Amino acid sequence: MNQSNYKLLRNIGSIWDNVDRGHLFILGFIFLGLAFFNKGILDRNNEILELQAALELANSKVSVLETEYLYGDNPSELSPSILEEEVHGNYVQEKETIIRKQVIPILAAQIEVLMPKGKKARLAWDEAGLPQPEEMANIYYDAAKKYQHDPTFLISIAWAESRFRAEICSGKKKSSAGALGCMQIMPQWVKELDFVETKEQLAGDFQTNVFAGAHIFRYYLDHRYSKDRAIPALYMYNYGARRYGHKVRNKTRFNGYAKSIMNKVKDLKKLIPVEIVVQKTVTVDSLNPL
Repeated sequence: MNQSNYKLLRNIGSIWDNVDRGHLFILGFIFLGLAFFNKGILDRNNEILELQAALELANSKVSVLETEYLYGDNPSELSPSILEEEVHGNYVQEKETIIRKQVIPILAAQIEVLMPKGKKARLAWDEAGLPQPEEMANIYYDAAKKYQHDPTFLISIAWAESRFRAEICSGKKKSSAGALGCMQIMPQWVKELDFVETKEQLAGDFQTNVFAGAHIFRYYLDHRYSKDRAIPALYMYNYGARRYGHKVRNKTRFNGYAKSIMNKVKDLKKLIPVEIVVQKTVTVDSLNPL
């Protein structure tokens, strides 16, 4: 060891001998406190990040609700990044439960208004094993949701077609043209509907008949003659697309079928208002069949 290094070590040792041990203890305590303080800051930062993530998720939920309320967008059609899958599923399920609790009693009351009155008519309905108004309301609601209708429209079509008479809705009696069930579906539709196997099922199963009617009404709403307008779609439901087109081309007068349904929808909503539309509303346009 050279002389300069030896002197340096002696100086360090001298400084160490002269250091107050109490000061060292204080300095150690300060460094230890700083270490714990830094750990606390890191933990707090992690908590802040978690809170920020929760806030972003909550804001995304609000965004979906606001968007749907203002513009009618279906949350399931929005970007998956807006809402986590699990939260979105819970939201949809909770919303569906709330809607059903609000809407089903109203639809059931609408059906009650339209069903034949009197003990004889009700006895015939019960003996035919047909569903009661609340069960019917659930069927119309489900069909409306699947095919994007206002359920009151489907109920009003059923009223126009069958007047909810037990012998028609049970399939025991068909029309002079051969139409079947409460929604009066023509037998040739059996081969077009993948959920219907036989004419007997179409005529005798109430739920199948309602879903068939909802499917056909949607088909006519999407038809090139209709372009999502209710009046042409209703006339095609009544006449068929070919006959409707022929009447339009020849400027033949239409019957009051569509007008009676539109008026019935309005009357029902005035009497028993229901402002819920499942996914999409058909256009309540003028009474012009063209």
